Parts: sequence; C-alpha cells; structure tokens
Amino acid sequence: MKKSPIPVYLNRPILILAFESDTFIVAYMLTMCCFILGGWFFVVSLSASWGYAKAKSRFPRGFVIHGPYFLGLLRFRGYPTFFQKHFVN
Repeated sequence: MKKSPIPVYLNRPILILAFESDTFIVAYMLTMCCFILGGWFFVVSLSASWGYAKAKSRFPRGFVIHGPYFLGLLRFRGYPTFFQKHFVN
C-alpha cells in the first residue's frame, strides 16, 4: 500500500491577496463580468460577493472548496487522495 506524507500546513486555508481562494475567485469573476457588462451589474456583483461570503460563513471553513474534492471532481496537488488511510511522518 502506498504511504503519503502529511502536508505541513494542512489546517491553514489557501490565501490569495488575503482572501480565501474561493472567495477571491467569486469576487474576481464577478468583477470581470462587471467590466464586460457594465451598468447596474456592479451593484449586483457587490451584493452577490457579500451574499456568498455570508452564506459561506454558515459552513465549516473549507467546506465550499472541498465539495468538488469529496465528489471526486477535483484533486489537490500535494495532498493525499480522499481514501488514503496510511501516512508517514
């Protein structure tokens, strides 16, 4: 059976410009749509970013980004698979 090393910073979230990665991606995509569509979409993008942050705060940290991982749609580089049972230090 293959043994995997435990990542050093397993409990720290991935940060981009002091934002968690999923919050940053949502805000970035909405900002890009705002530049393309213009007009009232700026107000919509601000309220959608705020709503996403409020909805995300109701779940445990990392829940949203780990959803596709639990479903098998996403693989994290440098981390063991979801079903890995044996580790080495």
